[in-house]
Amino acid sequence: EFLEDARTAVDTYCRHNYRITTPFSVERR
Repeated sequence: EFLEDARTAVDTYCRHNYRITTPFSVERR
C-alpha cells in the first residue's frame, strides 16, 4: 500500500513538474 501511494505521488509530481519545466516540448509532441 505504501509503495503504491508513494509511486502515485511521485508520478503525479513528476508529470506536474515536467509540464511546468517543458511545456513547449509537450505541446510540440
